[in-house]
Amino acid sequence: MEEGSCTVATATVTLRSGDPSRPAYPDVGPVPLNVRDGVIEGTTLTDGVYVGMAWLVWVDGYDSNGVRVYSGNNTVGVYGDGVMSHAFIKVTQLPVTCP
Repeated sequence: MEEGSCTVATATVTLRSGDPSRPAYPDVGPVPLNVRDGVIEGTTLTDGVYVGMAWLVWVDGYDSNGVRVYSGNNTVGVYGDGVMSHAFIKVTQLPVTCP
């Protein structure tokens, strides 16, 4: 992520249910993530996430003024029995706030 006015200072992740059998299931988050050396990373451990194949993981990066300047998402499956799910998400600049 570039230096200057579009530098990411903080980031969050929000999980949204994509399971059509649970359309009213609430979002989980936003939960803070770590920002270090141009990389956004973190772990989301919560009781609010059920086992299912269609969680949309949405990551947003904010500049030092709290303006959202990067965003990206991907779908991930969540498995039971202690199996950890991983999501690798490419975030891109938002041209409206970060030209």
